[in-house]
Amino acid sequence: MSRNPNRQRGLTGAAILSAGDGDHADGLVAGLFLRVCGCAASWVYRYRSPTSMRVTKAGQPVRRTRELGLGSAMRESETAAEKAAATARALALQHASAVMLGRDPAEEKIAERRARQQVAAAVIKQQARQRRALGAVIRLFHEREVEGAGTYTDKHAAAWISIFERHLKPYEASSLWNRPIDEVEPAHLLAFIKDLQKRVPHTARKARQRLDQVLEYSVLHKWCPANPAKAIVRAARRGAPAVKSSGFRAIGYRRIPELVAKLRGSDSTASRCLLFTLLTAARTGESIGAEWSEFDMAARLWILPGNRMKAGEEHRVDLSDQALAILKRQEGLHDRWVFPSPGRRDQALSNMALLQQLERVGMRAETTTHGLRKAFSTWANELGIARGEVVEAALAHRESDLVRKAYNQATFLAERKALLQKWADYAFGLQPEAANDENDQAAQSVAA
Repeated sequence: MSRNPNRQRGLTGAAILSAGDGDHADGLVAGLFLRVCGCAASWVYRYRSPTSMRVTKAGQPVRRTRELGLGSAMRESETAAEKAAATARALALQHASAVMLGRDPAEEKIAERRARQQVAAAVIKQQARQRRALGAVIRLFHEREVEGAGTYTDKHAAAWISIFERHLKPYEASSLWNRPIDEVEPAHLLAFIKDLQKRVPHTARKARQRLDQVLEYSVLHKWCPANPAKAIVRAARRGAPAVKSSGFRAIGYRRIPELVAKLRGSDSTASRCLLFTLLTAARTGESIGAEWSEFDMAARLWILPGNRMKAGEEHRVDLSDQALAILKRQEGLHDRWVFPSPGRRDQALSNMALLQQLERVGMRAETTTHGLRKAFSTWANELGIARGEVVEAALAHRESDLVRKAYNQATFLAERKALLQKWADYAFGLQPEAANDENDQAAQSVAA
């Protein structure tokens, strides 16, 4: 280690530029050194820690020697070197004062760095939690598992998330929608569900089931430690108002011929659409949205694309003689829609038109259009007209077993065709034993 001959002045700019490898004491501030190693040069402050001790080989405790880097020596010029030296001396004096007061500058520097790291980590964590708020996870689940699954129509996918967008108040910062997913507790969910139960019981049940799906998904991805929706199942059911299924009123199948007779007495598009819905065991939206491009009249088939089906899968309907006659009656009324709206020629018939038709024939209080599907199912199952799985396939109910579904699609076509023809014959009041002889006559008179 070299010594500075001018200890009162400190290292000059020229001395800093000419210094060789090694540590060079500044001389002006005790413990300050210029450290040179090849082309690199920096200032270092060396001191004995007032708080950290070490034990010598002789067993004597002594204060630990420590160093702090004070920056580059800036040896580009004498002026730059002298400026950097002045800064290093000021920092060394600050550290010397801390040592005199019993503080260790190195430990303080480490503590400051750790504090900055903790603050930065907390900010990152908070940002990540905000990105994974309950509402954000609901949207992500909806995008991946509802829209992306391909098992929902666009209409049902939109309905899936609309419950939360309407009732979780996304635009309120303090709402459950904006709460971090790992801070959602059972009490929060229960309060939300109980509030919905008072206003919209049907919606409350759906919301709880969907929240359970979303939170289970979050547990799987380690965004929250547990699924709080599972903890509220019993509590949510306790005291919940009974859910009335008024939307699925259905007349008994024995009254179907009575209804059909009344519908045949009306020569309106709404009446024919309602009758066609009944004969094909279709859902309301499927029949009123029927387009000519979906029909193969020669093959007597109605092929509904997956994007129009509740299960998101293509569905084939064999057309009975009576259903085919209705289609022929509708030919020429519109280029696209099978059942066009009489008031708006560019649109299909509305759902309300079918309900009004039920009103006209005096049966709206007794059944809904969906209730006609229930009557079909009851007729087929109670009378043993067809196997249960054939009836379910005709109703386009989703089959959860993929292997069984593939088998059913391959083998049920003939049985479904026979089933729908028998249903049409029954609806038109034909006796089963005389049905085959009278089908042609029924087809010719359906438009009467």
